[in-house]
Amino acid sequence: MAYKAVDSTSKKLIQIDISSDTVCPWCFVGKKNLEKAISLVNEQYNFEVRWHPFFLNPNAPKEGIKKSDYYKEKFGASKSELILSRMKEVFRGLGFEYDTAGLTKHLDSHRLISFAAGQGYGKQNELVEELFQNYFVQGKYIGDNQVLLDAANKVGIEGAAELINDPSKGLKEVNEELQTYSSHITGVPHFLKKAPEPIVKSKALLKTRVLPGFHYGNGTFIGDDEVQTNGWWKEKKGGKKRTLRGATVASMKSSKPPKPNPFETIWSPGKKTLMKEYEESTKASKFIDGRLGEG
Repeated sequence: MAYKAVDSTSKKLIQIDISSDTVCPWCFVGKKNLEKAISLVNEQYNFEVRWHPFFLNPNAPKEGIKKSDYYKEKFGASKSELILSRMKEVFRGLGFEYDTAGLTKHLDSHRLISFAAGQGYGKQNELVEELFQNYFVQGKYIGDNQVLLDAANKVGIEGAAELINDPSKGLKEVNEELQTYSSHITGVPHFLKKAPEPIVKSKALLKTRVLPGFHYGNGTFIGDDEVQTNGWWKEKKGGKKRTLRGATVASMKSSKPPKPNPFETIWSPGKKTLMKEYEESTKASKFIDGRLGEG
């Protein structure tokens, strides 16, 4: 689904920035459900969706391992079976069969996605869809150069071969995006909205869930432990502690409300995200910086 401004004089433009990992199944689910939500109001608004990198597992082997083996190693046999069963159920609800084949090192897919943005965010979105389909539905190794090139050629990304075959190209751009959009978050998908007016004015958009099991309130897509009102996070009494709750780590640590920001978080995983995954994701910047020095 391409998001293009077709009549900027009569429709307001809503920019949505998504931090995502190409091997995160919930990012694919979030994309499909966001598309459903957008379809409800596309006569009222134009949308520009931009994709930014996040690394759940920057140390994944390039040759790839089966998703099922990875889940067993990370969560244990019994829990991994429940996870895979749930994912298959969710994907069937979207009209897909969840494939449990290869998990790959995904840096190259993020390099390609960042590169595609230079040829238009519509093209970038088509590429993201193709890579998600390749990985989650067709079981392909999206760390493989030929798989990446085939995906790029299918959606018409020019110059992809040169980028893919040079592992140093695009690393700086990926690192900059990682620092700008993903360094402060604990999980994905993470959705940011930039628009001239609150998205709550489009009631229909709030009726379609980004992820199963989540609800909405106060004009924002939220999870059970995430509430945002007037640009600041509500306080919650929990036991003997008073904690700030929300998706933005920087806001949670701050003693004062953040400065006005044109972006508003409309959905992001909350504190239930495994800290192990967060710790792995924070290694990504140093990991990419290391790659910058490679010849």
